[in-house]
Amino acid sequence: NVEPIPAAYEAIIDRLVAWRLIPESRKPNCCIINYFDE
Repeated sequence: NVEPIPAAYEAIIDRLVAWRLIPESRKPNCCIINYFDE
């Protein structure tokens, strides 16, 4: 089960796409946040 990207990360990704650091075709649609790897 994959959760949607949190709003804060979505905003960062949108800015990276707007600045053309990430191409629109490579924009992620999910993420994994590992709380246990500290």
